Amino acid sequence: MFDLYAFPYDALEIKNIPSDVYAKAEHIEKAIADAVGNRYGNMIFSLVLHEFEGLLFSDVNAFLGVAKANDKIVAELQKIRNSFDTPEHINDSEMTAPSKRIARLLPEYAKILDGMEVVGRIGIDGISGHCQHFNNWVSRLMLLAKK
Repeated sequence: MFDLYAFPYDALEIKNIPSDVYAKAEHIEKAIADAVGNRYGNMIFSLVLHEFEGLLFSDVNAFLGVAKANDKIVAELQKIRNSFDTPEHINDSEMTAPSKRIARLLPEYAKILDGMEVVGRIGIDGISGHCQHFNNWVSRLMLLAKK
């Protein structure tokens, strides 16, 4: 699992990348899978759209109490979430990436420690319900687990 944000587009000579975020990620994932190979069918490469922190916008209430987040900050996070179709669509520019948005509202936010706490509160099902690309990846992993 890697972030799509700042992914080196010259890697693997990836060309003609579609503009749709889902198509773009699938195009890159396929190029990587083709380049690396998948002899046993158990390697499922996934790009997070646009970065891991975007997934945290699946349920911004999970931020309450994390890094001093309060109702006012959660309301601001919800405004950000409401301005996009899905958490996976939250902008990937240098200034407006999900992690930058969180850091501006929560200066005490520690990406790894707090990010893991928030994602644990939301859970896989909570994220999957809001993030189509993430859900597709998890579903494919679950199919492997049943084999």
